[in-house]
Amino acid sequence: MPSSPPLPTTLFLDRDGVINRNDHLYYVLKPEEMELLPGSAEAIAAVNQAGIRVVVITNQAHIAKGLSTEEKLHAIHQRMQKLLSEKAAHVDAIYHCPHYNSGCRCRKPLPGLILQAAADHPVELAKSWFVGDSARDMVAAHGAGCPGAIVRSGHGKKAAASYPELPIFDDLGSFVRAYLTGTLPDPADVRATMARCITLPEPAEKA
Repeated sequence: MPSSPPLPTTLFLDRDGVINRNDHLYYVLKPEEMELLPGSAEAIAAVNQAGIRVVVITNQAHIAKGLSTEEKLHAIHQRMQKLLSEKAAHVDAIYHCPHYNSGCRCRKPLPGLILQAAADHPVELAKSWFVGDSARDMVAAHGAGCPGAIVRSGHGKKAAASYPELPIFDDLGSFVRAYLTGTLPDPADVRATMARCITLPEPAEKA
């Protein structure tokens, strides 16, 4: 019996609404406001144990808006890593965009952060899934050439209504179960579906 193909080496995750709660806050501005969604740490731990890199891709415009600082964001991410570590989980890298309406190339729905991560790590983008809870997550994934999946946690119900053709899961845990058991749709088929249903931003468009 032929062996299963190896899993991709990287899983991309949005942060707010995928790993942590954001239904009660517009922004997470303090470490004590970082609250993991039920089951997200266990899901990430399972991915860690499978030897797959976990990379977070997140917009954090509160920095540009003067509501917070890079130092405070670092403290928030330290808190997130501490909470994850309590379940033997960790995130390998975090890429964030601090901008807002600046014309940058890193703010989702543009794919700049994903492409930067791929430049920093050996990543086969065409087989590396991006899990998010917003339409702009899916647009960014498509722009980078990644297959995308939507979770209904966070604000994902709206994204699921926008792109019902894409793989949709209740939360990160349900995605990871399918991911690790090899029951996800073929990445090439998902990317083809994304090409049909997603319109990429114009190159000159502000992020």
